[in-house]
Amino acid sequence: MADSGGASFTVFGVPGVVAGPARAEQVQSPYTVAIPTDGDLSSAVGEFLAGYLAGAGEIARHLAPGTELSPVSPPRT
Repeated sequence: MADSGGASFTVFGVPGVVAGPARAEQVQSPYTVAIPTDGDLSSAVGEFLAGYLAGAGEIARHLAPGTELSPVSPPRT
């Protein structure tokens, strides 16, 4: 139960044990083109994401000239 201002609340009992959510059905992907995992495109995307998300490498060469994009901070590993 919360107060009228929403600043505090009272707990009347311990949390109950409940079942987790049901597994969702798999949805058909709208993408019909498969990209080889050992090609130049997947390599470039991997290098960009490693630099952008993990701070491991240079991302400027993957961006349009004049575009500035700072790596995610803190890096996600």
